[in-house]
Amino acid sequence: MKKLFVAMLTVLMLGSLCFGTFTALAQESEPEGGSKEYNLIDFENTDFGKHSYNAETGELTLAGTGTVSYLTTLLDSITDGKLVLKDGTAKDFSELTFVMWATISAKSLGGWQVPYIVFAKNDEATLQYHFRNTINNQYIFKNVGTAETVLQECGVGYVADESPYQMLIKKTGDTLFAQTIALPLANGGTITLEDKDMIPCFGVSAREVPGTVIKDMKMYVAPDQEQQDTYVELGAYAKSIGVKTAPAAVEQGEDLKDCTFTLNMLDGTTQELTLDDVTISGFDKNSAGKQTVTVSKEVLNSVVSTTFEVEVEGQIVTNLADFENADYGRNFYDEETGEVTLYGDDSYVNIPTVLDGITDGKLILKDGTEANISDLTFVASATIQPASVGNWTVPFLVFANTPNGSLDSHVRVNMGGAGTPAYIMCRWTDAGGTFHEDVLTQVNAAHQPEGIAYTVTAELTGTHVKYTLQIGEETLVSEIDVTHEQAENGIMPCFRFGDRTNADSVISNMQFYVKGVELGAYAKSIVVKTAPATVKQGEDLKDCTFTLNMLDGTTQELTLDDVTISGFDKNSAGEQTVTVSADVLNSSVSTTFEIEVEAAEEPGTDPDEPGDTDEIESYRGSLNKTEYAFGEEFDISTVVVTAVYESGKTEAVTVADGDLSVSGYDKEKAGEQSVVITYKGTEYTLSVTVAESGGGETGGCSGTVLGAGSAIAAVAACLFAGIVLKKRANKNRV
Repeated sequence: MKKLFVAMLTVLMLGSLCFGTFTALAQESEPEGGSKEYNLIDFENTDFGKHSYNAETGELTLAGTGTVSYLTTLLDSITDGKLVLKDGTAKDFSELTFVMWATISAKSLGGWQVPYIVFAKNDEATLQYHFRNTINNQYIFKNVGTAETVLQECGVGYVADESPYQMLIKKTGDTLFAQTIALPLANGGTITLEDKDMIPCFGVSAREVPGTVIKDMKMYVAPDQEQQDTYVELGAYAKSIGVKTAPAAVEQGEDLKDCTFTLNMLDGTTQELTLDDVTISGFDKNSAGKQTVTVSKEVLNSVVSTTFEVEVEGQIVTNLADFENADYGRNFYDEETGEVTLYGDDSYVNIPTVLDGITDGKLILKDGTEANISDLTFVASATIQPASVGNWTVPFLVFANTPNGSLDSHVRVNMGGAGTPAYIMCRWTDAGGTFHEDVLTQVNAAHQPEGIAYTVTAELTGTHVKYTLQIGEETLVSEIDVTHEQAENGIMPCFRFGDRTNADSVISNMQFYVKGVELGAYAKSIVVKTAPATVKQGEDLKDCTFTLNMLDGTTQELTLDDVTISGFDKNSAGEQTVTVSADVLNSSVSTTFEIEVEAAEEPGTDPDEPGDTDEIESYRGSLNKTEYAFGEEFDISTVVVTAVYESGKTEAVTVADGDLSVSGYDKEKAGEQSVVITYKGTEYTLSVTVAESGGGETGGCSGTVLGAGSAIAAVAACLFAGIVLKKRANKNRV
């Protein structure tokens, strides 16, 4: 027995002499100089991956996948590679001694125990140093990718499967001491790391075999490698930040509110924070859907953060504007990105919208109910990248117009000088032709660097507008009522934009929608799918098809039976512009195409009928338009002359330019009028009606917002009604 005792004592003494400090297993006392809350590991916010962590016992059971899980530590949040101490001094990581402890009950595979601790890595974790006990030996390894190199073998000592042992690692700069402690052995060694500036860390993993249990995990700062049992007290760092209260959902366009957070300090205390105390990112109040919001707090030279989910809901964003089929003129529209590069030189783009075809000042909602346009909130939004920053940058977004187009209301940001003023302005031209720009309101952002983009949003309800400017780190809001002498009949939501002088400004992320409601089955536009290039004089249109582009993104295929055709006269030879219209709910959409009506041969000159003596006995006429708007010019092309032969046969006459003249028509005189038409020297009297003044002029973006929404009289005259021309001469023939 005495010999056995001597042998054991000898082994212990040799272990102490050869391998450094001996520390008892299951050390009960905490290091001096501070509480256990100076443990730099943040277990609560660590992603353990496939490993299993028991928060109550602090035990981590490894999955055996070979994948390293890095425990979250205070060092992860440090921004400059330094730690601030309690006395306010800051020291580089390389100047400090980091101590890592863990108690391991290992599983083995073929004589090799499989768990290991990663204690240092580079930023990308592609280079690692780790320490592993393999039942009989302890090794320090270097890993580069999948390549593994043994740097040092640290003695011999048997530790059976699932027998607990302690692993102690101390790192000071590039000096490392690693030790396995399993009574009666305490084996360890010191090396100099080959790679400088390795970041201290605490990573855990196990090769192939699951079930290894690690507990008592600690990481702290010690004064040096000899004083491993003493804490260095750090400054007032936070380990983590947690969400205490946050809404599950917010309405689109609304800011976050009612959020509180808990800052968990390194010394074990907590601080309660509000939105005013933190930085929020990842939240866009204008984009519907689920969003991941990041909450960050800067503490000393570190930043702690957390996330929560919020649903932005309640607003239906269905673009009412038909950006794809707009006429961009000299400006360039990129169909793939939806971006418009402006030409400058007072370029102006009017985007067609669903409102353009509304006839009664109302919108039909998805449930079939009606709402006055003036009662709804229309949102016009775009991101603008100005081409240059000077004393006056001039891209603008028009969000409202008067019904007659005499005045527009727009937003504009002027960048340059000491600040960045943002305006809501009205532009109009007075009766004398003088152009005016009146500032309705102004908000001022900080001066911005050249090249910065900004987002403007105008929310229009009746005449009330809420203007939001997002530029740099600022969000500025202004609300006013658009009151102007030129807008006494109300204003209408619209979407227009342009640039006064600069070229190459870019407009993107364009949106124009009704806030908070879903609309009925409106159409955005109608386009020609197939149409003939020519027809013979006297023939009807045929073989025409059209595509109706619906507001919800679907399409409908239409034929001539589904649409209204105007501007086509089969009896008039020459180039004609044909208008195609379709009524959808209480709106109308239209488009045009060109067609050539090829002239027929003169009547009575058919070369195949040389003996034909059927002569013209008289002429009859008709009008295919008898009603005109107040101020509208008389359309002489609507007079149709028909030849009546002795046989009773009738045939349309091709009227050459200059054969017809008109007199007696007064476009500014309402009521029925007698118009005198002269054809080849003979006069005929026709009747037309001119509507009362102000009868439904729409102008601008569409019909008026305010007022009772007067109906537009759409009385169709009997086409080719067979009105017999009344001769003032003695004979009724030419």
